Amino acid sequence: MAETHDVVFFNYTVLDWAYAAMGCFVHGMGKKLIMDLDDALWYVNPDNIAYSSLKKVGGRQILTSILRDVDGVTATTLYLKHLINHETGISYDKMQVVPNCIDLNYYKYKFEPKDQYKITLFYYGSTSHFNDLLEGGFVEGMTRIFADYPNVVFRCIGANIPELKMKWGERYTYGWGHSDVYKWISEKFPVYMKEADIMVVPLGNNIYNRCKSDIKFIETATTATPGVFQKMLPYTEYIQHGETGFLAETPEEWYRYIKILIDSKEERRRIGENAYKYVVENRQIQQLIPTYARFILTILNKGV
Repeated sequence: MAETHDVVFFNYTVLDWAYAAMGCFVHGMGKKLIMDLDDALWYVNPDNIAYSSLKKVGGRQILTSILRDVDGVTATTLYLKHLINHETGISYDKMQVVPNCIDLNYYKYKFEPKDQYKITLFYYGSTSHFNDLLEGGFVEGMTRIFADYPNVVFRCIGANIPELKMKWGERYTYGWGHSDVYKWISEKFPVYMKEADIMVVPLGNNIYNRCKSDIKFIETATTATPGVFQKMLPYTEYIQHGETGFLAETPEEWYRYIKILIDSKEERRRIGENAYKYVVENRQIQQLIPTYARFILTILNKGV
């Protein structure tokens, strides 16, 4: 590949031997390497499946060494870009923020608000977000919602939390996603989102989570489903509170904003349509081509 290409762009790795083999070959050919990093792996949470390997085999140190060796780095958020600089010392001119975006050729399912008695609050996420669902403000706010609205259920995909099942009983149900992201998008995602009325996304306030992207917001926005999201980065950077979504932190805020969406079908429609419009106008992957092109050219021209 290095013989016919000027740049090798790759997702992050902490495999020292794999990077050494590729890096030596590519740099030996006089070509450039750009690595994409979308997580603050130095601060990975203990409930993440990668935690033990990163901690035991020196993955953090390996990651730092690789980042210092590559020619350029892309990061999904400005906060993560600053953290990379702090952890590695590499200069800002070697880094480019490229927000996560959506291809509407795949995310092509848009739903109208339903006019029915039952209201489904919805969440999906992997095991690395189990602790986020136990975030205090969210749990207290949801418990108040269940007390006031017998017609509300919480559907949770990918996360079976025993504590929540014990607390909320049959109001809390769960299902499973798919390990293949394309099958998730085409087979599972539209089925679950058609059922959903309101997306709820709690997030524990720590460095690792603050470096994550707003991918849950932009994915669900493609279906015009309104949502209430944790009032912290990454959501505060992109969501316009009260227009494209709601931001909540305290039990009262979680209760208040979920209640607004439960009580008004038209409010669900307004927020959902605003979110959808935002994604169409600002977060399609095709719109990022100039950003990628300018950064790649910048890296190519360094040292020439």
